[in-house]
Amino acid sequence: MKTRTFSLMVLVLLLALMVGATACGSSSKSSGSHPAVDDDNDTSGGDDNDDNDTADDDTSPGDDDSATPTCQSVYDEFYNTCGFDFTTAGGAAIPEATIVAACNIGQPCYELSGTIANCIIDDTGDCSTMEACVAAALPCGDDDDDSSPDDDDDNDDNDNDDNDASPSWSPSVFSEEVLWGVWGTSSADVWAVGGLPDPTDNYVGTAGYIDHYDGARFTTFFTTSDAEMFTGVWGTSPSDVYAVGSTFAGEVVSHGAVWHYDGNSWSEWTTGDAVTWQGVWGASSTDVFTAGYDQTQNIMDVNQGSVGGWTTMANASGIEPELFAIWGDAPTNAYAVGTSDIGLAGAGVIMHTNGSTWTEQFSTPGPAILYGFWGHSTAYAVGTDTLANTALIYHGAGGTWTAMDPQDGDLVSLYSVWGTSESSIYTVGADFTGSSAAILHYDGSAWSPMAVPNDSAAILGGVWGVSDSDVWAVGVSAGTLNGVIMHYGN
Repeated sequence: MKTRTFSLMVLVLLLALMVGATACGSSSKSSGSHPAVDDDNDTSGGDDNDDNDTADDDTSPGDDDSATPTCQSVYDEFYNTCGFDFTTAGGAAIPEATIVAACNIGQPCYELSGTIANCIIDDTGDCSTMEACVAAALPCGDDDDDSSPDDDDDNDDNDNDDNDASPSWSPSVFSEEVLWGVWGTSSADVWAVGGLPDPTDNYVGTAGYIDHYDGARFTTFFTTSDAEMFTGVWGTSPSDVYAVGSTFAGEVVSHGAVWHYDGNSWSEWTTGDAVTWQGVWGASSTDVFTAGYDQTQNIMDVNQGSVGGWTTMANASGIEPELFAIWGDAPTNAYAVGTSDIGLAGAGVIMHTNGSTWTEQFSTPGPAILYGFWGHSTAYAVGTDTLANTALIYHGAGGTWTAMDPQDGDLVSLYSVWGTSESSIYTVGADFTGSSAAILHYDGSAWSPMAVPNDSAAILGGVWGVSDSDVWAVGVSAGTLNGVIMHYGN
């Protein structure tokens, strides 16, 4: 994953910190923990495999087994154990010797205000050494002082816990691109899409970005040469994936963008119109729908087709809504959600198609925007009341839609929703102060807010998962326009 451009040494160490705090804490490939700090005092002979026990028998790469951390052990822990590659902003590999040398001479961790790995740098840009930042990286540490061999803190990433803690949301991953959509086929095949934002507007792209998670780490898989911003991603298989968004000329949309991945490379199909595509979904590999609106004509747009050809679907609703998401369970039973008027005065709308034309099925009683939609045996739409600045969640069955209580006291806007069943649904967004990401969970009877990492001043725009304990959320940090990736799991 790429980061902002700094000097080589600074960039190297920033990447190292990011890896230490996030990959070790959430990656399924990770097997290391906080270097050379064995806090659980396991003397029973039962190897807890936390890579911090100086008497253990773990000979895997990255096992530092040393009394004090060294630059070499720090590198081994982050690179070999966590399985991350260190590259420059241009994608060139950074040699191990370069990283170790930078650490050994006390090169500052990084020169950027903010929080990474719980190592806080103040606004003057003063930095501590790499070792000091590593020492503060508690998410990768073993901190429960458990003297039993059943180490259950879930902070040492290669332990053999007999008492694993419940799943939780991991600290954020920050990157230079903002991310608005996420989708995948398995725990080892996840796509996150967005773009490099214009400095004045995080919805205007200067280059489209598509990141991929292979079960071990997220990396930037593809970037566009045009000024694009991707907002949605969906597919049918690892070799049939669509990313949709807009192409910009300055800060104005020039045409909609649809890209397709065939298992080897991404290729582009565009509408030629000033369309902002917001969502994509399909019933099969040959029956795909994209939803958005034409900014020139102020009309809704829904296209149906595949890489072989596309047609614009008829709108028989009598309104021209701005659409943000689309989902269905068949080509003859699909839904799109948005707002009836571009701006804040329109009602939230739910559109429905029988496979040939779109009609309005529901509109909110007051001004609103519906941003997300997902269904199982029944369906759910999420968004925001633009008058009260509160979260909206609607539940639909048989064409009847009923408002649900988010049961969250904060002012929240919800942007995406996904679930595994009627009794386990996740929706993400942000509070209106920008101080925290918002994540709510539905257990079949009530919605409740979920705890998010302390460094999560973010707007989350997409959510998708493999299971109830393997969920991804993506978005943008509130103040820096950096991308955010959060993971929910053990």
